[in-house]
Amino acid sequence: MLILMRVLLVVYVLAINAYGFLLLKFQKDGDELGDCENKVHDGKLFITALLGGALGIFVAVFVLKYRMKSMFFMVLMPVVAVLNAYLIFLCFSSDGFFYGGRYVGELSAFPRNLTIDLGKAVSGGGIRTLFNYILTQF
Repeated sequence: MLILMRVLLVVYVLAINAYGFLLLKFQKDGDELGDCENKVHDGKLFITALLGGALGIFVAVFVLKYRMKSMFFMVLMPVVAVLNAYLIFLCFSSDGFFYGGRYVGELSAFPRNLTIDLGKAVSGGGIRTLFNYILTQF
């Protein structure tokens, strides 16, 4: 089951990056043809980047040589790509798909009285320690 989930994650990441690349290509083609009716807006590109396609969009900027002077693509896309890479790293580096073998489906209900001691949570250092501490409270 774990191998299947990891394979599906790899397929998803490849597909969303290809989709992001194609979105930027369609935006460039629409600008060259002056087609305002079927224009791809930057909001759609940003949502695609947040869903995991930031690296595909960033690569498309250089391959297509389009919007290279845009701060949106030159600053924000690498930041979102690093965030995407970190989340993928978390998925592959833990014992399970997420945080210590606990799958998302196993988090059935939130406790009513959740108190988090941030001093204890970050004493080991890092945001991953904080996430692990929060998830152990469930």
